[in-house]
Amino acid sequence: MKIAFAYGGQGSQVEKMGLDLYIEYPFIKEYYDSIDLDFPLKELSFRGDLDTVSKTEYTQPIMLAFQIAVTKVLKFYGIKPDIALGLSLGEYSALYAAEVLGEEELLKIIQYRSREMSKASKDLDSKMLAIFSDDVKRIDELCREISTFDKFVQISNINTKGQIVISGDGQLVSEAGEILKYEGYKAMELNTGGPFHTSYMDEVSTKLGKHFEDIEFKSPQIPIIYNLYGDFKEDGDIKNIMTWQVNNTVLFKESLRRLVEWNPDLIIEIGYKNTIKGLLKRIDREAKVLSVNTVQSIEELVGEVGNNGE
Repeated sequence: MKIAFAYGGQGSQVEKMGLDLYIEYPFIKEYYDSIDLDFPLKELSFRGDLDTVSKTEYTQPIMLAFQIAVTKVLKFYGIKPDIALGLSLGEYSALYAAEVLGEEELLKIIQYRSREMSKASKDLDSKMLAIFSDDVKRIDELCREISTFDKFVQISNINTKGQIVISGDGQLVSEAGEILKYEGYKAMELNTGGPFHTSYMDEVSTKLGKHFEDIEFKSPQIPIIYNLYGDFKEDGDIKNIMTWQVNNTVLFKESLRRLVEWNPDLIIEIGYKNTIKGLLKRIDREAKVLSVNTVQSIEELVGEVGNNGE
């Protein structure tokens, strides 16, 4: 049975993420109790309100910790991936699944990354807009036309069939949205963080590159499909890939297509809101995707995998 792990990204956070896992599994309790960051991650994970856990500097470490916890529980039940990918932040969890980095290293990296991304966004009036189209050429052309030297809007995500996301200066994003709607495109403003995966994150990319210099990235033990390429990159330098990932377009549509071509028997989405499941179904309606995020959903998955002879 070929199994893929797909990790959700920022924006799919909820309150009390991982609390039932903490209560149910002693080794997850030990894991959360051992996390040592510069803020009380466990306290915010289990008791923080949604506004607080949705702040970039908290969301990213909380989500990463949660996704690592789910991965640990699945491993406890003998469920391991044969391939992994993640949406934006979720790509770091894919690195964990592929044994490129350990949990402590990853949490420190994400604490640093999230703070730098938050600082880079702090004084910006930014927005993100989802456009329900595949017309990358026209959307990119428009973004270039209305951008200036110091204020700009860019394509940040190509998420799936019929969904492109632009991000950047709030006024320009609104302007682009009005023009596109006039031209007949459908669009919707997103309730999410800063202008991630655009040139506004260039300084963060530079800082991440320096931050990675003294960290050992091991060779992945399973294939990873990377956001940066929308493809595998077996000979790629993962430090460089993750450095460039933060300020370049997320090619998730192509990533999902490559995943479908790999023909997994089961895709396990680790995260809330069925985000990846929804994106994937627009690529392949027949793809078998199960989302896990609670003790109950994991137990149901274990039963499903067992029934299929794994």
